[in-house]
Amino acid sequence: MAGNDERGLITTVLDDVCVRADYHLLDASITPNHLRLLISLKPEQTIFHLVKTIKGNLSHQFGAEFPERLKRHNARTLLARGYFARSSGKVNLEMARRYVDRLKLKDHAAEAGGVNWSDYLRTL
Repeated sequence: MAGNDERGLITTVLDDVCVRADYHLLDASITPNHLRLLISLKPEQTIFHLVKTIKGNLSHQFGAEFPERLKRHNARTLLARGYFARSSGKVNLEMARRYVDRLKLKDHAAEAGGVNWSDYLRTL
């Protein structure tokens, strides 16, 4: 999923959605299998609505830009049904970014053939 064209589309859609809905995208990690986002929401904004809006817009735009890729995989949509969200509450932004960076390191190591746990544990 995460070639240069796809990455550009995902980045554009994320930026557009966040501007329209007044979300604050703090960090994003785009890998072939995952999309990890660090987003700041106002108390009245819900994670459910955020995910629904982002997934809906990404799916629509991806289908419009790359219909042959969906057909090749016999898929109607780009994204899986579920999602995983975690609320960090009122935490230090730097701490949240380090958390996302650790996840990136773990994903990168896994894609390279396995997690080097000693390197991963040093980031904690």
